Amino acid sequence: MTTDRQDLATQRMPTVMTLVQTCIAIPSQWEGELDDGRSLYVRYRHGLLRVGVGEGLGQAIENSASQSALHCERLGDEYDGAMSFKELRGHLRGVLDFHDELVVGLDPDWGSALAL
Repeated sequence: MTTDRQDLATQRMPTVMTLVQTCIAIPSQWEGELDDGRSLYVRYRHGLLRVGVGEGLGQAIENSASQSALHCERLGDEYDGAMSFKELRGHLRGVLDFHDELVVGLDPDWGSALAL
């Protein structure tokens, strides 16, 4: 099943249930799961915020860099690649909903979990 922006426009916003920051900067990058079980991939590098969803992480990554991207937005210049979760959440308002009790974790290779 492939979901594109037009399909999502007729549905409710997907809700992020789990989210792990896998890279802090250059790129800032997150992986997670939506309430419908699909995988989520978010990447901010070269001033470009890209969001992909898919049946698995590989498909979400692939979709983030294609016409199937859920969201793609130029926010900074070519040297920008750092974004906090708070900033991310603001930029994705109206695109994704975030579960009220969401705790954003850090990949174990980067350190301990972050509670927001």
